[in-house]
Amino acid sequence: MFLLCMMKQQLLSRVPGKKWYLRSFLDVEVVATAQDGEELYQKAVEYAPDIALVDIRMPGMDGLTAIEKLRPILENCQFIIFTAYEDFSYAKKALELGVMAYITKPVLKNEVIEKVSLAVKRLKERENREMGKEKGNVSEISEKEHSQEQPAA
Repeated sequence: MFLLCMMKQQLLSRVPGKKWYLRSFLDVEVVATAQDGEELYQKAVEYAPDIALVDIRMPGMDGLTAIEKLRPILENCQFIIFTAYEDFSYAKKALELGVMAYITKPVLKNEVIEKVSLAVKRLKERENREMGKEKGNVSEISEKEHSQEQPAA
């Protein structure tokens, strides 16, 4: 199960039925919603979500600043930005911060579903790679231990 944190005021109020759509993802649980950028930052630190839906313009702290502060703490978090602004400087900064998706408003439900699905896919792929590395390390250790137990001929 992947954890998701999002802006309450802009996403739930402007995308009718949004909460239901996000819950329709079997691997996503909405663990926190926030009213402003400061609250989003605090809840993201508290819950360590795997996915964060963030607006660029939020009261208290803008989305890009929040992501910049959260990136070192939540290295693997998949950030998805929503914005009414098509300003290239915002998109450029988002790319520099490793944002996985940049959606301009008005937000379409299908686009949100697509981006969250992509985030889940990326997270699952990362988990599988990490599990493969762990299995490789365990088998290497087992082989070394086994070879040390064998008497030399």
